[in-house]
Amino acid sequence: LHPSVIQTNAYQLSASQSLHSLLTFNPSFPHTEEANFLNLHNIRVIISDALSLPCLLGHTLKIPVILITNFTFDSIFQALLDNAPPEIKSKEELQLKVDEMSAQYAMAYAVIRLPGYIPFRFEGPRMVDAPMHFRKALRSRNETFASLGFPRLSDKKVLLHCFGGHALSALAKIPSLPEGWTCLSQTIDCPPLFHKISRDLYMPDLIAACDAVLGKMGWGMCSEVIGNGYKPFIYVPRSSFIEEAGLLSWMGREHGRIVRLGVEKYEGSDWRGAIEEAEKMNG
Repeated sequence: LHPSVIQTNAYQLSASQSLHSLLTFNPSFPHTEEANFLNLHNIRVIISDALSLPCLLGHTLKIPVILITNFTFDSIFQALLDNAPPEIKSKEELQLKVDEMSAQYAMAYAVIRLPGYIPFRFEGPRMVDAPMHFRKALRSRNETFASLGFPRLSDKKVLLHCFGGHALSALAKIPSLPEGWTCLSQTIDCPPLFHKISRDLYMPDLIAACDAVLGKMGWGMCSEVIGNGYKPFIYVPRSSFIEEAGLLSWMGREHGRIVRLGVEKYEGSDWRGAIEEAEKMNG
């Protein structure tokens, strides 16, 4: 349904690959398939997240489209194009494709803007600002750790290391932790300091149970960190993904307990300083 933004890992993008995806994307097949589906099932309203093609389809078929998002991909691709590497040669054609995407978004009936949104490149749809909302923790700290088989963690400082649904590359060495800390990680299994956990666990329970969170800024993670105890959030910056600017601004206003851990320090397993800074925020 959409040209791909190519992530090289959980927190970095490839500008050249992403712009190539935009340049070569052919919308004719998904347009036909989706139009047939909408007609076949007599769809009356389309609710989507950040994609532009549903807006064009809805406009063509006279079906109202409501987007629920904090960013749109025309802004993402525009930022990539504005900072394109020298090997990108088809900039005029790419600009036309970004502008075409913006024109498609303008065909939506309404956009429900999530907190932490970035400016949109288009006008026309009705804009409605959504209130803060999040998934709530269902278990206590003790219940969460007991369910994982780690009841003794209740007496320790615990770091949650996760990057949502994105895969993480293995680090070169085991990261450094401050004295008295242990970590629940989606990738590192090195007891007694690092305990590997499944990606399928209910994240709000883990966030509420832990003393700090290390990950990337995405809307779901930010909302659940704010909503489940205002836990200090250590974030690894996301190269070239301008969605982060809106989320950083929102977290600064509504949360205020954020620590930046640069990519070099993260990949070099030098986490101790950021965790110590986060610990001070807990008072």
